[in-house]
Amino acid sequence: MKNKRVVAYCRVSTEQESQEQSFKSQQEHYKQLFEKEGHIGGNCGAMYTDKLLQVTSNGIYADEGISGAKAYTNRQAFMQMIEDAKLGLYDKIYCKNIYRFSRDVEAGAKFIKDLRELNVEVYFEDMALSTLDAKSDMYINLSLAIGQEESRAKSAAVQWGIRKQQEQGKYHSAVTPYGYEYDDDRYLKINEEEAEVVKLIFKLYYDKGYGTQ
Repeated sequence: MKNKRVVAYCRVSTEQESQEQSFKSQQEHYKQLFEKEGHIGGNCGAMYTDKLLQVTSNGIYADEGISGAKAYTNRQAFMQMIEDAKLGLYDKIYCKNIYRFSRDVEAGAKFIKDLRELNVEVYFEDMALSTLDAKSDMYINLSLAIGQEESRAKSAAVQWGIRKQQEQGKYHSAVTPYGYEYDDDRYLKINEEEAEVVKLIFKLYYDKGYGTQ
């Protein structure tokens, strides 16, 4: 059906320069795609960056560098998109691939079911799959399962790497605790200037009973 009201869901980089370029290029891509398919960009949209949700009217929903495996409460633009579907603001969602939409079988299937009940289609561009086409269900569910397993395996590998660093006495965070800095081998060493402040805080607490106030 032509002249559907359509939107798109995407993700943007966490780096400011890349973020701006990525968002602009994706907007242009979907603008051209909507016109090519003979559809109308929905008068709605949202972009979630720096923990701030900006509601827009460009037909694009974008979350800043948030994995499809993350809790949906962390994907504010995605959740805004679902709420807008309930308000009947659009008829179809374009998404580059299933993994971008979700890497969680249960949650992904639930959102697809909820949208289908609203007669809102989700179209995955890379495999040309539509959630309103029963023949696509098997491929969509299989892709959700693969995405979830890949996410689980990646998480396990990261946790293993952290444990190995801890066993070696290394600090694994990108940000060092106040009073310390990294040496050349990624071990913590005392930052002498900041250490004086730490000593003062301890002295005020221990000798004078000062608290956080």
